[in-house]
Amino acid sequence: MSAHPATVPAARLRLKPSGSPHPLDDLGLGALPQLLSPDLVDQVIADCGRRERRVRALPARVTLYFVLALWLCPAAGYPEVLRMLFQQLTEQLRAGALRIPSAAAAVQARRRLGPAPLRALFRRLRGPHSDPGAPGMSAFGCDLALLKVSVDGTRLDVADTPANRKAFGDPPRGRFGSGRYPQIRVLMLIASGTRAVLEAVWGPWSVGELPLLDKLMQTGAVRRGMLVLADRYFTGFPQVSQIVRTGAHLIFRTPSRRKLPVFTELADGSYLSVLPGPVYSGKGDWRRSARERGRRLGLRARQEQGIRIRVIEAEVTVIPEHGEPRTEPYRLITTLLDPKQAPAEQIARLYAERWEAEMCQPQCTHKWELAV
Repeated sequence: MSAHPATVPAARLRLKPSGSPHPLDDLGLGALPQLLSPDLVDQVIADCGRRERRVRALPARVTLYFVLALWLCPAAGYPEVLRMLFQQLTEQLRAGALRIPSAAAAVQARRRLGPAPLRALFRRLRGPHSDPGAPGMSAFGCDLALLKVSVDGTRLDVADTPANRKAFGDPPRGRFGSGRYPQIRVLMLIASGTRAVLEAVWGPWSVGELPLLDKLMQTGAVRRGMLVLADRYFTGFPQVSQIVRTGAHLIFRTPSRRKLPVFTELADGSYLSVLPGPVYSGKGDWRRSARERGRRLGLRARQEQGIRIRVIEAEVTVIPEHGEPRTEPYRLITTLLDPKQAPAEQIARLYAERWEAEMCQPQCTHKWELAV
């Protein structure tokens, strides 16, 4: 989510002061204080023990808004973001009652604030932010109302500091050499209807999304009553079984080269199959020796220990804003086995909503057509 500083509206919003009135109580950041009320911000700061002991040029509340403004304006530096914030108080600035803090003061204010208030604020605000029965939030009507969520990953730059390099590694190398900043990999659980983040986990860029999915599942964010949408990277048996054990349903894309037996052909063109269990019994993996991995299982034993699924094959025509349309075959697996309750065409269209979670930026204006 990004915006140029000139495009961020500067709106006055009277904030409730915790003590005597002060000009900084009039400081706001567009619509942000309407989403994050001053009372909520002050409470989070107090709970984390970060409330200032004396009046400063950048109180804790203003510092928190400043940090959020940095994320809204990634192309602007500290001085520009500070100017954007404090230009709302033009009368006090002209009268000399206030001055715009320096970048060094902002650095010290961020250190005093620390990460705890931002982490606590996320914990309070996470969630679908809508009634699960609202349009676009759930699937399959009243018979099987499931909250649609998507699992998706991305990368983020972090400040190039010795501490970040120690925690997350050096900047990754690309085609043209080493990057400028260390990066982290973030895996999020997103409400498909509102694009709101329900949970997020992260780690160094060198850590793949599969270990991050294990970390996400440990938070308990995925639960019964959800319909999880994800790409083919997560269709391995360990990942699917983790979702199934929570009681949630899923719609995942699976690689076309994966062999899935046809057990029963259904009227809507889909068929019942099984996702085979792991190759080795026990908790061993392929990196360990044969003795540590345990006994190698045959295909029949793996199918007996596998997960019953339904397979839907569809053709998706992607119509980009620029360029020629392209048609690709898609194969989806789902734990919704009843074609009357969850028709194949509806499942394919529901999976397409996963892409909407990725298309939050204006340049991603693709359209698609489905043929099951």
